[in-house]
Amino acid sequence: MKRDLLHKSLELSTEIHQLIRELPEEKQTETTEQVKTLSLTVQSHLVRGQKQDPEELKNSLELAKNSLSELETQLLDTVKQRSLKKMTINPVLAQMGILDAEIDGLMKTIR
Repeated sequence: MKRDLLHKSLELSTEIHQLIRELPEEKQTETTEQVKTLSLTVQSHLVRGQKQDPEELKNSLELAKNSLSELETQLLDTVKQRSLKKMTINPVLAQMGILDAEIDGLMKTIR
């Protein structure tokens, strides 16, 4: 698996954790905690996929994509709850889109 993909997932997770850390304590909710956990889950699936056979790798990539989708939903929920502002999460959403596209590209190369 490309190191670049793992690096991007690490950057995404780091940025998300920083966003949540900067929130006042009263704005940190169960949803913001789920966002942090999901960001690590995406990365975990990608790391696990590194040393697997092609079928297991494809499964790990699918799980990473599903976690990215859930992460997007949870991030948007934080906006609805007024914990984070849409403007604040837009760069993170863009990073997630790039990561998702790269996962798709890698999946197409797996036989």
